[in-house]
Amino acid sequence: MKRSGKDAARYITTLSDDQGQEDYELTVTGPRVLVEKVFAKSDFEISISPKATAKEAEARANELWAKYSATTKEIAPAEDLKSLLKTAPKDATAKSAVVVSLRRIRGDGTFFAIWFPTLLIPRGVSIFFVGPPAIFCRGSVFPLPLVGGDPDLFLTLNGISPPVVSSSTLAGPAIDTVAFMVLPTLLIPPLPVIPFYRILGFSTSLTGFFCWSF
Repeated sequence: MKRSGKDAARYITTLSDDQGQEDYELTVTGPRVLVEKVFAKSDFEISISPKATAKEAEARANELWAKYSATTKEIAPAEDLKSLLKTAPKDATAKSAVVVSLRRIRGDGTFFAIWFPTLLIPRGVSIFFVGPPAIFCRGSVFPLPLVGGDPDLFLTLNGISPPVVSSSTLAGPAIDTVAFMVLPTLLIPPLPVIPFYRILGFSTSLTGFFCWSF
């Protein structure tokens, strides 16, 4: 990825879909030291299929979820009472947050899937993943066995300030999942929303993150 900026860094790369069209950009912004710490041991996989149908997208997403969820344990007991007594998360700050954004430069179409296998998220740090417009979106964190920590996951729409529409704050190294669907009405077709996923390190965590949208 190309980097610009020194202390407040911006990393950007162009992506292509399964049709070979380079119509997408992945951008990572945040304090350079924090970005390098979070992504030190991580790579990523991104699948973009602009011509996929809703049925094809769901089948592909379920296949990927089964593959990536195998990296952790689905059920984990609470380690202590403190891990159960979670309060509402504090607002993120410019010094404690990294933003990852996937956007379309041109064209149309859908089905996006993103996988980051090893994110190191310090306690109190937030990683925001911003997806392209969608009528359905879902995301999960998969803490790695033995060193997983406790990441929590929140979903807002069209920005980080609107109310949380879905959250998961399971204790310990369990899989946290959030999702949202725009319901159609009789008179108005479903209008896409932009998903904002927030992974918060309740404790220092090494986790994978998977999200998909249609």
